[in-house]
Amino acid sequence: MPPKLAPKSSRRNRLLSGPLVKIEVGSGTDKREWSIHRNLLAHHSSVLAERLSGDEPATPTSPHLQAPIGDPNTASSPYSAAKTQGNLHTGTFQTTEQRPNHTSHKKNAHQLSDNLSLSFADINPEAFSLFVKYLYQGTLTPVLGLPSSSHWPYAFLCQQLYSLASSLRMPALQNALMDQFRQGCHAAGLVPGADEIALVYKSTESGSEMRKLTSQIAARQIMDPDNEREARGYKECFEISEFGVDVVEAIRRGVGGVLLEDPMERRGCAYHVHDNGGRCGEERKGKGKDGILKKKVTFQK
Repeated sequence: MPPKLAPKSSRRNRLLSGPLVKIEVGSGTDKREWSIHRNLLAHHSSVLAERLSGDEPATPTSPHLQAPIGDPNTASSPYSAAKTQGNLHTGTFQTTEQRPNHTSHKKNAHQLSDNLSLSFADINPEAFSLFVKYLYQGTLTPVLGLPSSSHWPYAFLCQQLYSLASSLRMPALQNALMDQFRQGCHAAGLVPGADEIALVYKSTESGSEMRKLTSQIAARQIMDPDNEREARGYKECFEISEFGVDVVEAIRRGVGGVLLEDPMERRGCAYHVHDNGGRCGEERKGKGKDGILKKKVTFQK
């Protein structure tokens, strides 16, 4: 017979027991700290489970970091909420490990762990607060329930947190963030610009669904005849080679395989260089340096 599942209350007690892990997020004046249950972190992410087990080297790492558990907004919550806007880039983190003294291992259920800590220097503390909410509640605040003025800012936070969820191998959180991001963009009538898309490509791995989405957004913007934004508006993004490939593939899929004009069949002086403009063999009236008509100039074939 298959083993019986532990009661929800038993699982909840287990996840909210044990030592707390100190987590520093952001840098400079925007830096914030949280203390989160180690069991809860390990439950949601296999990557963190390995890091926090002490089996992995305690060196800076760049990994390409569900059930409702408690309420993070209560006064008894073991962590604090951050409200400061910051910047998210790579989602890198490091662990600092000090082997515990096994002769004195008795700890209070909510005592701060003295052997492990995490640092996410490049993460926006406000975006991380959504991460903490998800850990303890198993859900995100619905963007459509927020004031209209908050739709885009909240969507952007979800975009930022997506890279962290991806690096920590948390697909359920990635999917929840993707849904909130798309709904927020649609409700706000806005899409990511070149800066935001470049940020996605710099902080996610090849094949990321967020890359797929944002490259398709860029392709649609470029191909929209009513949109004044030209391809050169994404110059920063095109410096990332994979973005160019993804956009071309998106355009190819979007136009349904339409065959373009064969450039080899163009006649006349196509692709010739003309010093004074015009076409080969075309007569033009030339002017001297004083601007007075002097003679006719004929372009040679």
